[in-house]
Amino acid sequence: MAKKAQQPIENPTEKKDSAPFKPEEDFKFVQLSANIHDQKFQTKPTTFLKDAMHRFVKSKSSLVAAIILGVIVLMAIFVPVIDQNDVSDSYIESDAKFLPPKWWNGNSGFLDGTQVKSDVVMTYDDTKAAYVPANQNTDASGYDPQYIVGGISTYSSTLNATSAYGHGGSMMITPSGSTATDLFGGVYSTAASFETSKAYGLKVTFDKAECLASTPNASYALYLLADFNSDLTYDDEIVIQDYGTSYDDISISDFMPTVLASSVYQASSKPTTFSAEFSIRVTNTRANPYPNLYVNSFVASSVDYPTLFDHINWTEGNEVILRDDSKNANYAYRWQISGNGYKRIYGVQLVLGSFRYDLYASAFGEVTRTVSKSDFLTYVQNGWCTYNFDVKDFKTGDAKPDGYAFTISDDARCPIRDVYSQSTITYKDVTAVSYSVKLSKYRFDGFSAMPRFLFGTDDHGRDYFKYLFGGLRISLLLGVLTAAVNISIGLIWGAVSGYFGGWTDIIMERFTEVLGGVPWIVIMTLVILKMGSSFWTFVLALCLTGWIGMAAETREQFYRFKGREYVLASRTLGASDTRLIFRHILPNGIGTIITGAVMEVPSVIFSEATISYLGLGLTGLGSFGVALSYAQGFIATYPYMIICGSLIMCVMMISFNLFGNGLRDAFNPSLKGVSE
Repeated sequence: MAKKAQQPIENPTEKKDSAPFKPEEDFKFVQLSANIHDQKFQTKPTTFLKDAMHRFVKSKSSLVAAIILGVIVLMAIFVPVIDQNDVSDSYIESDAKFLPPKWWNGNSGFLDGTQVKSDVVMTYDDTKAAYVPANQNTDASGYDPQYIVGGISTYSSTLNATSAYGHGGSMMITPSGSTATDLFGGVYSTAASFETSKAYGLKVTFDKAECLASTPNASYALYLLADFNSDLTYDDEIVIQDYGTSYDDISISDFMPTVLASSVYQASSKPTTFSAEFSIRVTNTRANPYPNLYVNSFVASSVDYPTLFDHINWTEGNEVILRDDSKNANYAYRWQISGNGYKRIYGVQLVLGSFRYDLYASAFGEVTRTVSKSDFLTYVQNGWCTYNFDVKDFKTGDAKPDGYAFTISDDARCPIRDVYSQSTITYKDVTAVSYSVKLSKYRFDGFSAMPRFLFGTDDHGRDYFKYLFGGLRISLLLGVLTAAVNISIGLIWGAVSGYFGGWTDIIMERFTEVLGGVPWIVIMTLVILKMGSSFWTFVLALCLTGWIGMAAETREQFYRFKGREYVLASRTLGASDTRLIFRHILPNGIGTIITGAVMEVPSVIFSEATISYLGLGLTGLGSFGVALSYAQGFIATYPYMIICGSLIMCVMMISFNLFGNGLRDAFNPSLKGVSE
């Protein structure tokens, strides 16, 4: 039987009425022109350096850091030349010492050259009917009232020390000693003459509250040490009165009857006149704590002889203790210590003041000084002023003598502003003429206007702004030169070590490990101590181990890139080792290397500053490190010096870091063509 022919299976998804295949319609050529060529690039051709700079500019922080570094470098170059605030003259040095930074005029205390002066001892000026600073215009610590900005705030203070401007206070008498012979401690006055027929009074006051607060309470008595035998021994002791521990004020109208009734007077020749000394004695407890007696005043009096006891009397403890100073009183006027004890001052009252003081006006303002005729003639010959030197009978005052003809021709340069008087001295046929004048100190010091020191001045009156940037110029030169040497050695050493590897790398690495194991500060110290601290010694010391970090960074980059495919392909094509190192490996690792290279400069500056801080700075050269080291001696009293230098150092370090990071990204070949 013949098989039935199989029918094809019909695909339900297939359309039975599909359109027929027409190749002329389904396929069309895109390029219809007979000339076939490549499309032109839509972007402009560029170089690797241009592309790197384009990426660097895109980094705003790096661009700002580069601008800041450029400004600092330019300032280091030009500030020492442009800034004419030289202060080498001894007059300027004394005037401009330790002036704070001043950027503008004002009285807020912020960068305006003013400063608050607190706890300044004040004294009352009768002519001004007000308190003014003590010692005004008498020494370096005085404050001239005309340079005080605003008013003076006064307040009272108490101290346990004598002061020429203090008042009140108590003489504190303290006995001491621990043996049986230490019976008392006290004071005695100088001698005075007495007549038995006259009446003599005595008044003594105490600080009762302090006496009662003393533990234990002081037991005291008043004595008269008489010389009845005229042998100047003053060994006839008469107790005027024993008061024990009563500290009420003493008032005796006449103590002579007590003297005449005493046993020592009755046993003497009973003179009608005699010499005697007063004595205040405090009984000794012979054990700590010792008692204290606080005596406020001691006044003896005589109706017949009112001034008899002026050299003995005192109404304030401050007054009598000041007599101990040879500058204040003669030795004979002192109250001296008797027995085993000592005297001190307690509770002196002072008026202190607080005010804002214009230090620049004080240093460079107008003062009254004496100038010689030769100096005056110099100003006249320079054309700064005119004056009639033939003036006679010149007297101080507003009314000028006939013929007075002082005029200022050059206001910016003439230091003399007015002439007050003249004096003539003749010695051995030599006549010297001098003039008392109003002198402008800043013009006298050679400034055409009131100077401003942006970073203040140091103890030599030097412009610290100029001093710092002059030192920074030396430090930048040292940093750039040292960095160039370290980068060159480090690149070569690291490239050879990283590229060849093997025993070459092992030997070179062991050498750097041994050399790097010695602290750099030890190497620098030894080199400086051996060869001195000159500029070139510093370069040598910083280059001995400074290249090791750069070498390690370069070696790391070579190990990272030397096994890449493009390096193997180049070696297969016959590229030499030199070409592989400098054309294929080094450019790909240059980004990271550049960051380390840029940081070499601030690292050298920081190292130089560190070694200068240890007292081993550059000799004869005011480098930046030397300037910072110099400022550390005034860190507690004048902190603006170290703050200004430290701010410049911080700004430089941050700027170098950001600048290096920007260069690293800019020179990274993997980012070539990346715009963001």
